[in-house]
Amino acid sequence: MKTSESITNIAAALLAAQQEMPHPKKTAQNPHLRNRFADLPGVIDTVKESLNKHGIVVVQSVGGSCGYSNESAAQPQDVAVTTRLIHAESGEWVEDEIGQGVSDQKGLNISQSIGSAITYLRRYSISAMAFVASEPDDDGNEVKGGDVKAASPSADFDL
Repeated sequence: MKTSESITNIAAALLAAQQEMPHPKKTAQNPHLRNRFADLPGVIDTVKESLNKHGIVVVQSVGGSCGYSNESAAQPQDVAVTTRLIHAESGEWVEDEIGQGVSDQKGLNISQSIGSAITYLRRYSISAMAFVASEPDDDGNEVKGGDVKAASPSADFDL
């Protein structure tokens, strides 16, 4: 995480925002895992009002090697999203970057895969920066190849 030289004012504003900010409603459903999650508009709607009320502006930018490689359109690309929270009054800020490799997916060309990755990274990044949960907690089972639904019995319920 990177920050401005001082974060005194933005830290106080983030505290105030987080004290009143609910977790986003899980209104979307993953067709593969069948778990519910908060989509990007839902996360933005949840965090923006409280952050803005306390003078915090959210800026997200996209970077990485999002263009096609010279060798083949099917070559993996890197995509990254930087999320910066800025305190409007003091100019103080905190930011972090999240990235991943992207390649063609079944039924999608590389541009569509990159767009999907950007949406995913934006959602995860702002959720982490605002300290809200937009995904079910599967206790790491998906990464381990386990059964997500078995590890997350409340995945179908909104928080």
